[in-house]
This record gives sequence, C-alpha cells and structure tokens, in this order.
Amino acid sequence: MKKIISALFIGLNSLMVACVSTETFVDKSSFVINLDATKEKDFIEMSSLFDKENVDVIALDTTFDEVLIGSMDKIAFCDDYLLVLDAYVAKKLLVFDKKGQFIRQLGSIGQGPSEYVFPRDFTYDTDSGIVYVLDFDSQKINLYHIASGEFIKSMPCPTDISNIQYYDGLIYGNTYMPIAGKEKEFLLAIIDAKSGELLDCHIDPVQYNAGWSGRLANTGGPFLNYGRNGIRFSNLFSNTVFREDSERGIVPYLSIESKKWMTKEDLEGININSVEGAMKLYTMDNYSDIHDYIEHDSIFVCRIQNKINNCYVFADFSSGDICWSGSLQENILFDHVGTNLLNLTFGECTNSGVYYYVSPAQKDLFFHYRNKLSSQGKEKLGLLMSDNGENYNGIILYYEFKK
Repeated sequence: MKKIISALFIGLNSLMVACVSTETFVDKSSFVINLDATKEKDFIEMSSLFDKENVDVIALDTTFDEVLIGSMDKIAFCDDYLLVLDAYVAKKLLVFDKKGQFIRQLGSIGQGPSEYVFPRDFTYDTDSGIVYVLDFDSQKINLYHIASGEFIKSMPCPTDISNIQYYDGLIYGNTYMPIAGKEKEFLLAIIDAKSGELLDCHIDPVQYNAGWSGRLANTGGPFLNYGRNGIRFSNLFSNTVFREDSERGIVPYLSIESKKWMTKEDLEGININSVEGAMKLYTMDNYSDIHDYIEHDSIFVCRIQNKINNCYVFADFSSGDICWSGSLQENILFDHVGTNLLNLTFGECTNSGVYYYVSPAQKDLFFHYRNKLSSQGKEKLGLLMSDNGENYNGIILYYEFKK
C-alpha cells in the first residue's frame, strides 16, 4: 500500500488520494481522478495492460440445438464452470466447461417454482457452488446448484431490483423503486442470501446519481466486478464507485471528477423514459456511465460515456502514467483495431486477467476485421474465422495481466 500511495504523487495533478479519517471516510472517496486535468492520448493499447503471450480463446459449443445462443448478455466463471446468460433472445442460463463444451441449462422458461420468465441477471457463490438467478418479471430469485443443475428454492425479492451481486452471505440488489417503510429512496438493497430478508439499504440517488432513481443503470449493469474481492457498485449518472466495508457499510471508493459530469440540473425537464428524452440524453456533452471496470494491483481502468462516444480512463500508479483516450485498441490478436469496432464486450475482471466476449448477435464486425489479425491472432483465431462465422456460437477471449 505504501508503494501505491507514494507512486500516486507522481501524477498528483491528475489523480489525488484523499487522506481521510474514519469519521469522514463515508463521505469522501479514497481515490479521485480529476478528468479535466488529465492528459489525452490518441489511444490506449491493450498490451499496456495484458501479457502479449498469454491470451486464450474459448469457442462455445455448437453441437446441440439447445445450446445455441441468440445473445450473450453476461458471462462469469465459477471455478471449473463457465456461465453464459442469454437474457433477451433465448432467455436461458447455460453452463459450459472451461473449454466451451456444453454441460447443462439452469432452469427454464415458465411459471413453475424452478422456472423463470425473464432471467435478467445472475450471480454466484463460489464456496457453495450456488447460482442465484433474478427473474425480473416475477421479482424472485431462483437458487440452483451449478454442479448438478438441481433447483434449490425460490425467494421473492423484498423490493423491486434489476441486478444482483453475491458477496459474503449477502445479495446486493440494484433497486429502482421506493422501498416500503423508507422515507426516502435508495439505489442499493442488501438482502440475506439464505432467507431473502431485506437487511439494509444505501446510496441516496439525490446525492450520488443526479437525483435519478429510475431503472436505467450502467452499461453491463451497476455491479462492476464479480464479488471475488468485495463489491464495486456505481449507477448511470454517478461519478462514484462504491465498495462495502465491514465496519462502515457501503462507502465511496473511487470518484471521477469533471465539470462536464452529468448533474441534476442537466437532467431537468428530460423524460429519459421516452424515445425523445433518451435521444436528448445521449446527445448531451456530459460524462456518465462508469463501466468496463478493471482494478488490478496498482492499475485502474474504466470506460465512461460522452454522448455516444467512449472515454477510457487509465491510471497506472506504479509508473505514474495517468491518461484518458477515446480508443482502447486491441494490438495483441489484431493489428491495432479499436475494441468497439471489434464488438469486443467486457465480460469479467478476475485476479489474474480479464474476459471479453463476442456474441453471435455481434459477430459481423468482428469477422469484418479478420484481415487485420496479427500473427498470434491468426494462430489463435484463424481457423474459427475461416468460415465467416457460419459455425459460430460466440467466443470468449481471456487476456492475462502483465506480471
């Protein structure tokens, strides 16, 4: 920790560490990035984060009709299992092994106790091997054993929630409706993972989300990691990432400051639930939506939105390299192609690396750039991309962090 703190002073004009006491910690972030004072780069290379020699490609099984995926809306690795959620097309949660071979489906569409109508999100407990599936339409959480596929039970959500995250015996839920018995609105509900009981709620939308408490959440959801090292939570208009603290509850952790960040005043008069309001929102020259969040050793990386444009924020504390760019370029498997052009979707950040994926619904641009494959890319992806995607059920790319 001392090494990281001392390195932060190298980029003091761009990134500041708030040295705060226990009494004030709940009101201030530990790390603050001043985006307006941070240098811009033409692009950020993936090789600045990842080891060029350690990239794995997982092509998903196409053997059976029931395994075919319409869209990949979330992926996660739980020990030896790969979970892939198709929430909007086939509406199913599939289990693969680490090589991409199909094992089983968890639950199915229906109205029964073990079934779901709209499996919008899932989370898991690695220790018990239990997967929690949120049925958004019925507002219940189904529990399954990942190894056997056995249905355990179903729990009604104590308040309306749209995304879930398991950590240390608790389920954290992104709530978008007033909570019964509460005098004001909150963004985060904490639920007992065994009983389904509502234990607590946190984060005032007026203070931390430009006054917005509606359903819209960050790209990829408000939970920015997968619970291995605690909770990282943000919301669409919030410039702050929160984490859990065993003694102080949910506390601000990382903030991105800018005069152009979305405010309550910017949103006044806009009905963002309408088509016209959404169009106006995404043409405003304001920052919002922290996502694609990577936190590893001395490195922070995330992506935010400005209009329909990407902005990648990068901070390497050990070297003092702190910058932002409109492009994150894949220069390992490809010859400098933007990840947005490849439709490379951020999947999961682990302690050792990051998983990205390309859904069947997003394959066209990915295959369009097969002529830009590097020598390593030809070795890893050449055979897969040789048939123009005719035998394609989605792929997952794993990039290992530099040691």
